Amino acid sequence: MSSSSEISMVLVVSLFVTSLMAMTASAGNFYQDFDITFGGERAKILNGGQLLTLNLDKFSGSGFKSKNEYLFGRIDMQIKLVSGNSAGTVTAYYLSSQGPTHDEIDFEFLGNLSGDPYTLHTNVFSQGKGNREQQFHLWFDPTKAFHTYSIVWNSQRIIFLVDNIPIRVFNNLETIGVPFPKNQPMRIYSSLWNADDWATRGGLVKTDWTQAPFTASYRNFQASTTSTNSLTEQNAWQTQGLDAAGRNRLRWVQQKFMVYNYCSDLKRFPQGLPAECRRSSCSKEHQNKTQKHNRGNPDPYQNDALFLQLNSSTGTESSNNQSPEAPSREQGQDQRESEADYPKGLSTNMWWADLKGALGQRFNFGAIACSARVLTKDKHLALPHVSVSDIRYIDWPELHRRGFKGVVFDKDNTLTVPYSLTLWGPLGSSLQQCKSVFGPDIAVFSNSAGLYEYDHDGSKARELEGAIGIKVIRHKVKKPAGTAEEIEKHFGCKASHLIMVGDRPLTDIVYGNQNGFLTILTEPLSLAEEPFIVRQVRKLETSLVNRWFRKGLKPTSHWMLPDGMQCVKHPPPL
Repeated sequence: MSSSSEISMVLVVSLFVTSLMAMTASAGNFYQDFDITFGGERAKILNGGQLLTLNLDKFSGSGFKSKNEYLFGRIDMQIKLVSGNSAGTVTAYYLSSQGPTHDEIDFEFLGNLSGDPYTLHTNVFSQGKGNREQQFHLWFDPTKAFHTYSIVWNSQRIIFLVDNIPIRVFNNLETIGVPFPKNQPMRIYSSLWNADDWATRGGLVKTDWTQAPFTASYRNFQASTTSTNSLTEQNAWQTQGLDAAGRNRLRWVQQKFMVYNYCSDLKRFPQGLPAECRRSSCSKEHQNKTQKHNRGNPDPYQNDALFLQLNSSTGTESSNNQSPEAPSREQGQDQRESEADYPKGLSTNMWWADLKGALGQRFNFGAIACSARVLTKDKHLALPHVSVSDIRYIDWPELHRRGFKGVVFDKDNTLTVPYSLTLWGPLGSSLQQCKSVFGPDIAVFSNSAGLYEYDHDGSKARELEGAIGIKVIRHKVKKPAGTAEEIEKHFGCKASHLIMVGDRPLTDIVYGNQNGFLTILTEPLSLAEEPFIVRQVRKLETSLVNRWFRKGLKPTSHWMLPDGMQCVKHPPPL
């Protein structure tokens, strides 16, 4: 070995040993540990360094960063988010290195209108590449008290935790070519800033500056890390993972509160999902069901307290996954209320409750007779006038020019992923154009939100209306059965002057055709949330429709648009 190679090896080994030895475990003081990065007096350190507040007004936001850099560790911060109407604001809390090939681990809290839930946006960058977004709604109101947001980062994995409950795990999969942040020390950053061009409903809701200043508060910073500036003993976070109880908590969060997962976004990755998604248990859990919370829990801040039941059913956790600490005085009342709401033994019985609710929503038993008639006699009713990949391909101005007076959307897999109550992000600009063309004459007519049988108090309809800004028509009969009476009453015109947009030939399209609508069939936004049987039924529907088209069957001609392709955009959107 050459002398230069020996010197290089010695340096590498020395740096490695030094990094193993360089550990800090500290309860933070904001004066000692952080620097204000921008915003001037809008960022304030109070109570002798125990509290820090960031403020945002019309002229500037504010932010801070850590004095130290860290390579691996556990970072805890208690944060109380902007209260009230926080739409358009973003509170960011993250680890990051610098440069075009930087690493980054993100918490971002996207504000919303009063009463609507915050969206917790997470992401992981390695060597400058991100695009690994997962988003969640929380099981509590993060504006009423301080809650602890933690990042555990070691050479095997990254764990995101909220009040010590894991919400996301990003594993080191370098063995299959997935880069992992492990070589670049990172600082802690946080900022409060205006992002109303994208943060709330895709930029549709702007910041209300009459509510300014907006304030986020921080306290009880703790770091147990490898630091480039200090030395101490080794800590447990270096090998921390999830035991059975931790995995159960993670599964609970994914099933109840995850609202977006890049690993389930087949539209975004038409050439195939990223490599880590094919190995990700998180992806599998999200594909099983991401939106149960939205079905069974109309209050976005109602806390199931399921993790308490999971603790009792799985036993004591190992040291690799610390049990949740006792709630602070500010959090105690909220936790006691949530515990009282939850029945004992839920962890063993929850699958049955979920199954009963899922069967009721996913299987349209009332449509069987109607479908039988279509399959045997009236096949043309299942054939759409127009077929597109999604609503971005629809030429709304052309339809309006042709004399159509309004648009009726299905919800699940047309505007939202199944059982979500928020718009699928990429559709935002098309829906906004539709609103600008048709004004208030747009509505949702769904077999979930607004259907009396499953939304008898209208809570899901109200939440969806708040999220996408479109009226949800209440009704009692599932598509494809029933008349268009409620819809015609809402729009004040005959159904023949309206457009029905949906993703199911034997429900949305049959309903629309037999009531005289112009019918537009879209491809489903995501199949990941649908159970196996429903996916097979969907395949059968598609196969039958394609077969009937090949045999020369045609949909009933619509007098206002004889050639449906005249309302399809060319070239299609990116």
